[in-house]
Amino acid sequence: GGTVRVAGRNTTESPPPLTEDRYIVIDVVDHGVGIPESHLSRIFDPYFSTKQEGRGLGLASAYSIARKHEGILTVQSKPGEGAVFSLYLPASNAEIRHQLPDTAQAPAHGGRILIMDDDDAVRRITGLIVEQLGFEVAYAIDGEEAIASYRGALAEQRPYTAVLMDLTIPGGMGGQEALSQLRAIDPAVTAVVMSGYSNDPVLASYRDYGFSGGISKPFKAADLAQTLNDLMTGDHRSPKVFESKKSSV
Repeated sequence: GGTVRVAGRNTTESPPPLTEDRYIVIDVVDHGVGIPESHLSRIFDPYFSTKQEGRGLGLASAYSIARKHEGILTVQSKPGEGAVFSLYLPASNAEIRHQLPDTAQAPAHGGRILIMDDDDAVRRITGLIVEQLGFEVAYAIDGEEAIASYRGALAEQRPYTAVLMDLTIPGGMGGQEALSQLRAIDPAVTAVVMSGYSNDPVLASYRDYGFSGGISKPFKAADLAQTLNDLMTGDHRSPKVFESKKSSV
């Protein structure tokens, strides 16, 4: 229970051993039971934990990651008054880029895209990318919901330009089964299979399974933009599957 507050700030003051002039600080503040003074000096030590089943590696790993990025993680706390963890990272002088790369600019065609994925974070992030590409976005958590949404869009005469479909939905209808039903509703449906399993045969040979495109999760914004551009321009006649180790989703 309770509330955790996360805030970011700029500072020109930093704790030792930091030496840079400017830092970004991310403060994570809770209002819990606090930390006894006797534990504060050991809280970032590997394997130190006050939990019965704790491993004592979480804060130690966070501290190590911060140090490898030339920053530091600090803590302030008193029993009964909660705790403040502050992550210091060197401020960058690099120019902020608000637009997607040139390879991920919005297709001129626009349209409506239905995104089907059971992971809320993947749905939202994929939706943000698709919206930046100039499309209107709708969401479904599984095949049944996607079919209902697709049917409703047709009835409203506002059909979807394409459907991005997660291949595997635990406990629900996945992309392959849903696509077969969508084809019965609309033989001209345009669907892109998304999968976290890059060696999946459906992803590797998506056209053999009725899909118009395929993209391997996690993917970069530019990869998704290229996939949608290919669909809009008809280039999806040449099968293309994007895979990426460093990803935005």
